[in-house]
Amino acid sequence: MRKWITIAMLLVVGLWWLHPMSGLAQSGRQRPAIRPRPTEPEKQPAEKTPEKAPEPSAEPNTGAIAAGGQIVKRAFDPKTATMRFLLKNGLTVLVREKYARPMVAIAAYVKAGRLNEPEGSWGVAQLVQRLLLHGTTRRPKTQAVRELRMLGGVFDAHTADDHTVYRVALPAEKARQALDILADMLQQPAFDPETIKRQAELLWQEYDARQNDLATQASSAVAALAMPGHPIARMPAIESLRAIPVEAAVAFYQTHYRPGNVILSLVGAVNPFTVIEPIQRGYGAWPIVELSPQPAEHRLQKSQGGEQKAETTAQETRVSRQESSPMNPQPAIQLAAPPRPQSEEQTATGNQLRYDRKEMAIDQALLTVGYRLDAIEPSDRAALDVLAAVLGLGQMSQLQHELQSVLSAPATLTRLTLSRAITGESRAIELWLFQCWAPPRQFNAAELAFFNLIQRLRREFISPGQLQRAQSLLERQFYDRRAMLHDEAAELAQAEAVMGEYQEADRFVERIRSVTAEQVQRVAAKYFMLTNVAIYEVLPPGLSAPGTTAESIANWLTKQIPGIDKPVEAGRAASSPAMPFIRQGQRARPTDETEAMLFSLQPEPIRNYSVLRGSRAYVREDRARPTVAIGLFFQGGRLFEEAANNGITELMLRAMARGVKSKWNPETGAPIERGDEVAVSGDMLAIQLEQLGAELHIVNEADFFGFILNVLSRNQEQALRTLVDIIERPTFEEANVNHARAALLSEIRRRGPQPRQLAWQALLGSHPYGLPRLGQAQVVQALTAQQLRAWRERTIGQQFPIAIIVGDTDGSILVSNVIGREFRRQETDRTFRAVIPSPPAQPREQAQADNTLSALTVGFLAPQNKMDEHDVFDVIQQLMSGAGSRLTDQLCGESTLAYHAEAIYEPRLLSGGFFASLLLRPEHDAPARDVLEREFNRLVAEPIGDDELALGVNSAVSAHAVRLDQHVARVLAYTRRIFLNGQPADVDAYSERVRAVTKEKIRAVAGQYFKWTQRGVGVVRKP
Repeated sequence: MRKWITIAMLLVVGLWWLHPMSGLAQSGRQRPAIRPRPTEPEKQPAEKTPEKAPEPSAEPNTGAIAAGGQIVKRAFDPKTATMRFLLKNGLTVLVREKYARPMVAIAAYVKAGRLNEPEGSWGVAQLVQRLLLHGTTRRPKTQAVRELRMLGGVFDAHTADDHTVYRVALPAEKARQALDILADMLQQPAFDPETIKRQAELLWQEYDARQNDLATQASSAVAALAMPGHPIARMPAIESLRAIPVEAAVAFYQTHYRPGNVILSLVGAVNPFTVIEPIQRGYGAWPIVELSPQPAEHRLQKSQGGEQKAETTAQETRVSRQESSPMNPQPAIQLAAPPRPQSEEQTATGNQLRYDRKEMAIDQALLTVGYRLDAIEPSDRAALDVLAAVLGLGQMSQLQHELQSVLSAPATLTRLTLSRAITGESRAIELWLFQCWAPPRQFNAAELAFFNLIQRLRREFISPGQLQRAQSLLERQFYDRRAMLHDEAAELAQAEAVMGEYQEADRFVERIRSVTAEQVQRVAAKYFMLTNVAIYEVLPPGLSAPGTTAESIANWLTKQIPGIDKPVEAGRAASSPAMPFIRQGQRARPTDETEAMLFSLQPEPIRNYSVLRGSRAYVREDRARPTVAIGLFFQGGRLFEEAANNGITELMLRAMARGVKSKWNPETGAPIERGDEVAVSGDMLAIQLEQLGAELHIVNEADFFGFILNVLSRNQEQALRTLVDIIERPTFEEANVNHARAALLSEIRRRGPQPRQLAWQALLGSHPYGLPRLGQAQVVQALTAQQLRAWRERTIGQQFPIAIIVGDTDGSILVSNVIGREFRRQETDRTFRAVIPSPPAQPREQAQADNTLSALTVGFLAPQNKMDEHDVFDVIQQLMSGAGSRLTDQLCGESTLAYHAEAIYEPRLLSGGFFASLLLRPEHDAPARDVLEREFNRLVAEPIGDDELALGVNSAVSAHAVRLDQHVARVLAYTRRIFLNGQPADVDAYSERVRAVTKEKIRAVAGQYFKWTQRGVGVVRKP
């Protein structure tokens, strides 16, 4: 039957294709709407609540379609159900239909970012992005963002090196209204001088705090070394942020925010025929920009210091407005042409290694290495993606595996795209940054190990196991990104902008799977030349180093690693040591992607597959993508810790994954007789999981703990067996415990004091909820393997796990074949004893010093597991947090007291917490507290307005829906509900409950819990 329906649909599409282009808006109305099946039965509310606020009253634009809104090109891809339109004014529109959920995401992708900033206007790109959220000619201040949130929109915006994106995810039926609001934001920014001044001040505060981070400083320094003459090499002119003139912001906007430089991408339960006409009307009058036929001239000159400097001479461009409309009343304007990305010749560094160093009083030495990859050929792109995964993705990446014995913290790999191939006009330039911390005595060994690794990758073919590990992890990452509609919308727009066709984003897995070990070796040998490297070291004084200049470092490396300074001859590569090769499973997928998209079943309701006298198990089948998340959890852990063993749960979980006695043959997966179990190291466990495309998440919450396995669905049973080994048969060998302890202590030191944890401690004192999640360093240092074994027996050994399975699965089979058979308990402990905390009688404060952060958190104890009040707190969180909220407007809008403000609600079994957290400068601490006191007291004393109720309720519903698109997040949501004495199905009924929240309930809850005299305060101050 489905085959005939599919054929009928394709015939409809074919008939539509024959219609004349000029009649698109009319013909679109004749296309049969594909009505998605609702996720749950539609229900009429039992009672209309008059308190519910109206939606934004501004009607979408219904005027005539301007000449710029005429469609000059269109294309339909039936395989992915995606329409591409090109308007006459240059705006590109992508619409992809996906009906699994009644949501739509809209991304406005602007092809301009930090690298497009003119000399002397550092930071203007991000400033313009902020200004578009703070007032238009139709909507003052943050009204535009507030209206999006009132519609149920989850909104965000960010500025990258080469682009800026504005994204919103919201209910599909609100798409037309959201498009109108976004059109207003993009085309009619107010550029109020006072707003520019405030936002520039906040941007300065944010960047000033970021520059206190030593790793950030080192990354900027190595970029400047590697790319002289490129905009990325400009050192941040932080102080100039405060003085960016209005004219600079307007000029950047006028130059880059033009329809030909923007891609509008929609993904979700939306028919292109219902949205293209509003887009034509709302965006058609955007000015058409005609760039001068002569491109901007770039010249490289030698500065007095001998470095190359880029100089841009921009020629004027013309703007011809087709028609004016009420939305676009401004007169024609003159724009300056944007500078082109610099070519590889302009960023050349003279074919030599570059080096610099800095000495300062630090406990750990910091190594940062930058490789400049010039003129990347499109055919090398997939192999470079795999090479990056081989190097830096996962626990068993080459960086982690090679350097773990000498490092105090995990090594990181970051790829910065400096310019990319745009419809074939230029080749890409990238900067790869490697960074790691190492004990001073082992610093030279770590540096040498890193370059030895690079040389091996240049001279050796990676093994089939290494290749499979990288490809599987990249494949799962791709599907995880596609879980979020707003991520997919932005990804399609980026592919369209960079490669000229959005379909390139869909071919990612296909390209990755076609990469061979020979291709990986070839691109490593081609791009990882010693002449392309820049090294920046931050060292404690007096540390002996192999060199202090670029020449001495280069001589040391060439002496220690023969051939590192020479090209690798073709055909001379050898095979690298083999990594065990784990067999992949198989799982049938729809052969026709169009059929899968149009007729895929909605996710099934969560079902209870609990085992009699065994584990409680719940399964939610969702075939939208080929991944599955499996969680196994136990009650207690941190809830039963005390100051003397704080951190034991976290260390136990980490040590469990460092070595097991497995009952399955690692080669075949066949069960092994009892008594003949095979010892499997932590490295081998990680290899097994990563080759299966799996990622293991440690969960250590206040009321429960365990693991979540996120894996490609074809490998779910093999990966689950490995997880069962970790839980049921850990060895806790001394060496493994020491390894886990060292990593945990390093993370505790890196994280430093956390203001919200300090607020919990101020509220609760010595109660387990007030103890740090990772533990206290001195306690963790003293924990022994014997203590970990005893703690596991007391917690895991006395309970059956609660199993939650979400995704592309026949979960009942996993429950019966693995979970029901593998978890056996002689006796279980069902007793539960804990002290219920009470709020402090008077305000209490915990403060610590930190070199990189100044933060303030004020918290209040929330209810003891009152389900209806949990939903009220979620609504209050949305009222107080996010763009257009009370805290953000008051602290980051009307004033400049904080550069970040958010409200956070943490539900817990015995007593939750509600927190307001600020990042701010130390001198703003006192006035910021005054604002917090006023806002919490106002919430208690005054009823909220109708529009605020709509914002809080609709935002909470949509934020919940967007978050749960990720399988791992849904597993955690189900689990939290269970350990709050609820049912997993409560998570799926969230919308109904939240829509019952009223203004009276909000005021009552605020009055009961937000008592300023019973607050707990956590403060982190710069010394």
